[in-house]
Amino acid sequence: MIQKKTSGRVPEDRPASKATDPDLSAEGSCPYLHSDDHRCASRFSLDRIDQMFEVCLGPGMAGCFVYHRLHQERTREVNDRNPAGSPRLVNPTHEGQSLQLRPISS
Repeated sequence: MIQKKTSGRVPEDRPASKATDPDLSAEGSCPYLHSDDHRCASRFSLDRIDQMFEVCLGPGMAGCFVYHRLHQERTREVNDRNPAGSPRLVNPTHEGQSLQLRPISS
């Protein structure tokens, strides 16, 4: 399903996205869409374009094996760069989308 954006404005209840954050891409699309990974190439053909719109640009991204593999590889690379005794940061996601956490008052 393709949805047309009606305005370029961000709703007041949603935080503005940062262009420098590599995990953020066009709303609802795969954050690895522009990584030019050979494992994604099969979806980018005219006879499978419906799968590309459904999976890479739509709600099917959460079930994509390649998306989860790329995310796992990227997380492993980040973790390997940290020394063994240092705390590891976790990027929480839900259905393939990064979650924005906010502090709670005690």
